[in-house]
Amino acid sequence: MMGIKTDTADFTRQATPKDIRAFQYLYKFADNNIVTKVERAFYTMRT
Repeated sequence: MMGIKTDTADFTRQATPKDIRAFQYLYKFADNNIVTKVERAFYTMRT
């Protein structure tokens, strides 16, 4: 999921329907607590 969001700049850059479908599929299996921690760490490192 994080790779899809990163590659598409949070779905603002060249996101295809396949990207969106893949994200929706993977979202069902993701541990959102871990995803949130990874995203916060990633964005903290970028700024």
